[in-house]
Amino acid sequence: MIKLFGYTFGSSSTEQPSGISQYITPSFSEPTLDIHSGGFMSPTSTSLQLTAVCRTENDAISQYRDIARQPEVDLAVEEIVCEMIVFDHQKPAVSLNMDNIKLPVSIKTRINEEFTTILGLLDFNFNAHTMAKRWYVDGRINYLVSIDENNPQLGIQQLQYIDPYKIKRIRDIVKTMKDGHPMVKSIREYYLYNENGIDNNSASASSAVSSTMTLTTESVIHCNSGLYDPDKGFMISALDTAIRTVNSLRMVEESGLIYMMTRAPERRVFYIDVGNVSKARVEEYIKEIADKHRTKILYDPVTGKVKNEKRLMAMTEDYWIPRQGGSRGTEIQTLPGGTSFDNGPQLDYFKTQLWDALKVPSTRFQQGSVYTHGTEITSGELRFFNYVQKLRMQFSKLFVELLKRQLILKGVMGLDDFEIFKDNLIFDYVVDNYFAEAVETEIWQARFNNLNTAFPFLGTLFGPDFVYKNILHVTEERAIELKVDAANWLDIQTQSQARQAMLSAQLTAENQAKLTQILGQQGIVYPPQPDPMQ
Repeated sequence: MIKLFGYTFGSSSTEQPSGISQYITPSFSEPTLDIHSGGFMSPTSTSLQLTAVCRTENDAISQYRDIARQPEVDLAVEEIVCEMIVFDHQKPAVSLNMDNIKLPVSIKTRINEEFTTILGLLDFNFNAHTMAKRWYVDGRINYLVSIDENNPQLGIQQLQYIDPYKIKRIRDIVKTMKDGHPMVKSIREYYLYNENGIDNNSASASSAVSSTMTLTTESVIHCNSGLYDPDKGFMISALDTAIRTVNSLRMVEESGLIYMMTRAPERRVFYIDVGNVSKARVEEYIKEIADKHRTKILYDPVTGKVKNEKRLMAMTEDYWIPRQGGSRGTEIQTLPGGTSFDNGPQLDYFKTQLWDALKVPSTRFQQGSVYTHGTEITSGELRFFNYVQKLRMQFSKLFVELLKRQLILKGVMGLDDFEIFKDNLIFDYVVDNYFAEAVETEIWQARFNNLNTAFPFLGTLFGPDFVYKNILHVTEERAIELKVDAANWLDIQTQSQARQAMLSAQLTAENQAKLTQILGQQGIVYPPQPDPMQ
């Protein structure tokens, strides 16, 4: 039996209903590491398989973090994360929208309060950028949910970040034999946690599982990238598609640097007169002279530093050639450095490929590129905007899982009620003000152009409701608000005109002429002229 640490809202094991035979293991939306029990796999082989899969996944995470340190990748990641999480002094970076949910106002207020509590537990105002960057680079993020076991109704007390190296979701599939075929009997899901890493038990494979703490699924919050690679068998990061391009870019950069280090400096050729020194002694004599006069300049491709270490190949060594006999003695010649190498086009090509792999418009990184204040939006920017929206939706699953546990623990609603309720949850993120305004301006400009085209047919072919629904594309609630605003504005205009007419009637012709002159100097037309649009 597996001892689970943490709380649960129900059974951690899913038993197959009696009378139903299931020979095919069901697939789940949440990828897991599958292990099989029930006599078909030994504990040792199961542990070996588990350790191998965990090590492969951890290696992938290490690779993601490594390429994220590349300056070009880091710049692109910062661009993506800063688009995902935008801070505004007037409102929180993310808020809960329940306009489409039919619940009493008191319940909505309570849910909003609990959501605010969750953001406080995450310290979201200060950690939002770090959280989003961790999630994007690693392709996953985990939190341990701590509660007061004596008073669970107090809700979540603490949230602790868990490194993905140290935790893995496991699905234990118990099978039995029926008619000579293995059949799924039950499925148990839980998390394995090891402070030193899940794959650290390879030396003792049989104890890989037993030496690791098991946690219930409810006590752990897991949010992944939503990108599942069936060949690898685990969730990958959005950086996975950029690995090849980053490695190519590194090779081009290093090759250019090595060329400049080796070919750019001038080299000298030393022709050493060895006189009558014997052949066996020439090589030794040349080496003594060279060691006495030359200086080694070495390049370390790992750190990018130029240093002096004997274990690395010298990059700018001179040539020492013996010369024996003849009329010419010791001579020194200089070889010019190389000047023909240019890897700029290759670098630009791979950088563009990198931006494309990360789905960030390359125009954002071009020298001297700026945002214009026009309403024209490039297709690349629009695709990037939609991509960021997709990332936000996937990242919002973190809030859904946290809100689920908080509302159930606090007794606001039950598990079944939340499963129905969560599909209508909307999380509103603050978006970049300029870009959002540019997009909205372009959309409304197109709608008003269509309205001007259709205006002559208003009242004959269609009415105002058709305009609101099919031309302006606003909801019924928004249409009602617009109608009320228009009516109020007309009322204000009517009252203003009535007051002006009353004032004009009370003025003598002489005073009215003076008033017209004074107001005219201020750019005000008096008496007011009728509006041709009215």
